[in-house]
Amino acid sequence: MFILKKWFLNSISRQVSLLLVLILGIALLLPAFYFYNTQKKEINQTTEQLTKQLIQSIKTSISKPLLFNDYFSGWQIINKQIINNRKQVSEGGLFKISEIAILDKKNKIFAHSSPENFPLQKKYTSSLPTTEQLPINSQSILITHQIDEGVSSIRLYSNAIFQGNRSGLIILQVDLSRLDKYNREKINSFIIYFISTITLILFIGVAFGKWISAPLNKIEKSLVEIGNGKLNLTSLIKRHDEYSRLAIALSNTDKDLHKNKSQVELLLDSTAEAIYGIDIEGCCTFVNKSCLKILGYTDKSEIIGKNMYQLLHKSPNTMDTYEKNISLINSTLIANKKMHIDNEYIWRKDATNFHAEYWSYPIIEKDELVGAVVTFIDVTDRIESLKKLKEREQYLSLMLHSIGDAVIATDEKGIITRMNPVAEKLTGWKFKEARNKTVKEVFIIIDASTRMPINNPIEKVMRTGEIIHLRNHTSLISKNGKEYHIADSAAPIRNEKGIIQGMVLVFNDVTEQYILRNKINEQQQKLQRIFDGMQSFVVILDIDGTLTFINETPLKLFNLSSDDVLGKKLWNLNFCSYDEKVQKDIKENCLQAASGKLSFNDIPLSTPKGLFWIELSIHPLLDESGNIIQLVAEGRDINQRKQQENILHRSQKMDAIGQLAGGIAHDFNNQLGVVIGYLDILQSTLHDEKQLQWIDNSSRATLRCIDLTRQLLTFSRNKPTNKTVIDINKLLQNLKNLIKRTVTPQVEVQYKLDDDLWLTDTDQNEFQDAILNLVINARDALPNGGKLIIETSNQTFDSDYATNQFDTSAGDYVQIAITDTGTGMDKKTLNHIFEPFFTTKEEGKGTGLGLAMVYSFVKRYHGNIRFHSDVNIGTTIHIVLPRSTYKSITKTSDKKTTQLPKGNESILIVEDEVDLLELASQYLTDLGYKIKTAENGQQALNILSEDSSIDLLFSDVVMPGGITGYELAEKIATQWPHIKILLTSGFTSKVKTKKSPSPYDENLISKPYRKAELAKHVRLKLDENKQ
Repeated sequence: MFILKKWFLNSISRQVSLLLVLILGIALLLPAFYFYNTQKKEINQTTEQLTKQLIQSIKTSISKPLLFNDYFSGWQIINKQIINNRKQVSEGGLFKISEIAILDKKNKIFAHSSPENFPLQKKYTSSLPTTEQLPINSQSILITHQIDEGVSSIRLYSNAIFQGNRSGLIILQVDLSRLDKYNREKINSFIIYFISTITLILFIGVAFGKWISAPLNKIEKSLVEIGNGKLNLTSLIKRHDEYSRLAIALSNTDKDLHKNKSQVELLLDSTAEAIYGIDIEGCCTFVNKSCLKILGYTDKSEIIGKNMYQLLHKSPNTMDTYEKNISLINSTLIANKKMHIDNEYIWRKDATNFHAEYWSYPIIEKDELVGAVVTFIDVTDRIESLKKLKEREQYLSLMLHSIGDAVIATDEKGIITRMNPVAEKLTGWKFKEARNKTVKEVFIIIDASTRMPINNPIEKVMRTGEIIHLRNHTSLISKNGKEYHIADSAAPIRNEKGIIQGMVLVFNDVTEQYILRNKINEQQQKLQRIFDGMQSFVVILDIDGTLTFINETPLKLFNLSSDDVLGKKLWNLNFCSYDEKVQKDIKENCLQAASGKLSFNDIPLSTPKGLFWIELSIHPLLDESGNIIQLVAEGRDINQRKQQENILHRSQKMDAIGQLAGGIAHDFNNQLGVVIGYLDILQSTLHDEKQLQWIDNSSRATLRCIDLTRQLLTFSRNKPTNKTVIDINKLLQNLKNLIKRTVTPQVEVQYKLDDDLWLTDTDQNEFQDAILNLVINARDALPNGGKLIIETSNQTFDSDYATNQFDTSAGDYVQIAITDTGTGMDKKTLNHIFEPFFTTKEEGKGTGLGLAMVYSFVKRYHGNIRFHSDVNIGTTIHIVLPRSTYKSITKTSDKKTTQLPKGNESILIVEDEVDLLELASQYLTDLGYKIKTAENGQQALNILSEDSSIDLLFSDVVMPGGITGYELAEKIATQWPHIKILLTSGFTSKVKTKKSPSPYDENLISKPYRKAELAKHVRLKLDENKQ
């Protein structure tokens, strides 16, 4: 280290001296060199300038002679000027003009400074450009250098001259020998100055070097003394310069070094580890107190200088000292590298040994090994602990090998530390291969059902410290690709402080159980699918009626989940508990089945869509010994059957009414037709006002009878009769006065009509009758007054809503809602409101046909009706009718004509009622037609067989004799196709055939008819298909 410092200081001394010499040389020589070059440049510029001035003077002086073109006289004039100029320039200068010549454009001498040597008109032989080669008005000077025999320098200047149309060339030859001599003298002076300067600088550098090196040498010696522990800087400290300050700093450094050395020794003595140093021979050079204590020595002198490998390293068996080249303690000196020994015997002073772990580090100086530093600790306790730990590990290993489950243990980072043979078999990894790998690399698991990877449990265990049980459908993928179904769990390994040190994973092969369980699950799923696919209800109960299983069908119907019903008594479920009688019946059925008897019963259950009927059967389930263990309840859907039964009952009632009405209507309408007909005839013949009033009263009474008959006949109709496009809003506006008169004054009627209401296709009269029937019912429900609200709106139903709410198909509908704030109805009443003859009114105040007729009307036009009623709150009735495909109503003329259409065609009338036959004959005869009559179909055919010139057949539909009006029409259409056919009837249901509807239904005239109606239909039929 001191050699390095000495070299470094000497290097600085040399560098400082050299730097000083270089700086002085540059400072002295650079200005001199600059002055020399500047002066030389100025001399050349002066020579150049004087030459230019001379040439310009010559050009000015010869301009006049050139005008005369006289060589002789020109020479005389110019020669003197040339000689004067030459003399002027040459005297006292550093150069002289040796020759001046003026040439013409052919290089012939025009004038010369030495005319004796250069006569006029002689060719100038020097190599110069001609005036033609020079640019006009050129101011450039052409320079050439010539050296005469190496002695003097000659410089030639040439310049073109122009005077009018004449041109020439001026030649100046300048002798620079004086200038060259002057330059050489300057160079010699500069060389002498340079040599003197360098000598002076070197002298100064040497003197400075000695001046700075002497103190540095003393500092060098002082550093060596610092290394030896002896420092004397008194001579330097007494100086009053930088060296004294440096000496003071070095002295302070020496003190710090001694202080640091003491601190280092104190630090080494304070450590618990034993530390000693050895030289290249293995002899001790330093030892700390811990080393003395561990080895049993009391003073350092007992060890310092001793050979350590001989002192410490002996064979534990023979106590012989190891040879130097095989001693482990001495290995660093042998191998020249750091050494670490885990466990080696070291001997104490008292000849006892102990287990030690030690480290040895080489000491290198100038790339040479000079010794080593050795540190060691007593690891006897650790070795004994390791021995016990190894014994415990062996025991634990035996225990792990004996466990039938697979076990993998990890450290806190998830690195595998243990693995038993079962785990090796299942994972496909040997412990030697898996050791130091993570669990993720070895324990690869997936979901057996989804085939998707499962998060390894170690992360969650390490994060939460919880014991994790993975699902039993976990599959382990072994290293060789084999798959095992396993059941596994993971738990944290904690130390005595509760800190997680690792994880233990336990798993076992459950492939056989998995396969068996899958088969059982498949069978259960198959049974479940069978049960769920059944339309019947399947419920398994405990003997006390508690549900343990239910299939999917009832859950979907009641919008429930299995959690909503399992564990509850069957009769206490929502769909049963709505009615006490239903609850009682189901409970009795369960008790009967629990006693070993089979029970059957039709039960209505409550669903979100209403009541749902099932045929409930409950039977006991027996075990192998014949003991009742459970009950099985089956519910068969009979809702449709019940609905069909209700429809059938309602249809039967309707048919009964229709049959009754039809039985009366045919004869009654015939009689009413005769009455109203002859009343019309009487009205046309009488003129007395009182008599006409009697006729008018009779006609109105007869018309009311006709209307009543028409209403009764609606029960027997299955299809619309007079369907037209109508605007419901307009009809309701027209009915306002009638509705107002129908209800009591205490009833407030409100209308909320949609301004953009769609049109619908229905019979206007039937619609009005339906509205009036509903208004009358609302009035009767409001004995003390209240509100009656009539609303219309457009509705678009999807399939679900249309089916669930209105039992109709999806599409656009016109909705009429009639709401009253009356007494309302209970559910029991609502179940019967559409039944014919069902009424809640007092005897004599209602027939029970009103709502039945409304229901029949709505169904006939492909709509539906829905009631919602709450007792003492009120009732809302919704009627929906399909939207018409027409966008507008075809307007008909409102003009009424008193003139009936007439004609002169031949008409055959067939009617079994004689009075009505005479009336029809009278009507048509009055209108100008030729009439023939027949009382039955056969008579009509006989008439036509004799005379087929008939234009129109007008026949009743229902007639005695075996031939109906339809059959008669078909025969005539076949035999006499030119005859047009018009039918009439008061009741048609008895005579409809399989070919119905008939094409003759379109223009069929309903009985009773009046003269105007008959006249219009006859004329229309006769004019049909006319061009």
